[in-house]
Amino acid sequence: MEEVRAFFESDLAPHRLSEVGRLVVLIFFGGALDALVIKTFFNSYAPIIGSIYNVPNETVANATAHAALSTPNYGYTFLLSIIGLFFFPLLLSFLFGRRVTGRIIVPPTYVQRTAYALLLFFVWSKFTPYDWVSIIWGLGYVGLSGPAQDRLMTTALGKPAPREAFLKLSLSVETSVPNLITILRRRKYRQQMGLDTHVITTDRGSSILMSKRGKGLRTALEFVEGQREKQTLLNVVCFFVGNYELTVSDALREYARGQSAYAKAILDSPEIALHPMIADEQNADYLVDTMVDEMEGAFRKFAELPLRRAITILAIAVMFVVSGAGFLAGRSEIGWGALGIVAYIAYEEFRRSRE
Repeated sequence: MEEVRAFFESDLAPHRLSEVGRLVVLIFFGGALDALVIKTFFNSYAPIIGSIYNVPNETVANATAHAALSTPNYGYTFLLSIIGLFFFPLLLSFLFGRRVTGRIIVPPTYVQRTAYALLLFFVWSKFTPYDWVSIIWGLGYVGLSGPAQDRLMTTALGKPAPREAFLKLSLSVETSVPNLITILRRRKYRQQMGLDTHVITTDRGSSILMSKRGKGLRTALEFVEGQREKQTLLNVVCFFVGNYELTVSDALREYARGQSAYAKAILDSPEIALHPMIADEQNADYLVDTMVDEMEGAFRKFAELPLRRAITILAIAVMFVVSGAGFLAGRSEIGWGALGIVAYIAYEEFRRSRE
């Protein structure tokens, strides 16, 4: 019980006790709204879906399906309804969610699962000829759309990365930066530490080797020229990237101890014999800041773009929407015209970048 209480009271717990209650309320409220939208969608299109699968329809259902299929631009309406159905949980997550050190409070997957449970146990409790279609369609929809919506949401908003979620170490090594990078990029060392081969150059002129992007336990190494000739500061940062945020756990602490000990053992080995010394861990603060920036979402990065580039991206997005609408409405001249404008904007941006 003490461990559970300590978990919820810790600074890096995903949600404190008061926030857990708020999270549950928001999930159920969002799930209820999503369930209403799903049920409205299904009531509108179930007769057509049922007719596709040869489900025995009642006379009223047949009449509804015939009337719907006879409506002009029915296909466009159906497509827009599917798009709206997919993006509605994202809207709920964006509106209900708030940033607690940047956290996404209401993940779309939770909203989807709650909505499906509500529909399954309450709305669809009365048997109809379309029940089996409803259940299969609902399972497929939640299973496929939920992870995709989570990915879109985290890509747009980013993942919260409090500085305390990064475990850091700094070593002083008596060798040059290129030589130290060459040593740690050796295949046997790099694979053991899970590092990529690509070296990133930072704004301050240091070099970074890091794990491949993705979820799970990750390591980043920064190589900084020291104050003395042929002195390098090797900054090591370890962190855990979860589905929605960065968190600290015992597994991360063990991983960080192992990575740091292994890096030190490499440099202490008789083959290399560089004998690194422990330095001030504040040397790794810049590397932590760099990793925090990496976790930022597209919205934040877009807001930091120069005004001209931001307007260019918005113009391209608008033209793509106009192009799609033109093709859907059967106005191909509008669709091709909008694509032509996109090509021209892209060409001008490329030309300016080469100047």
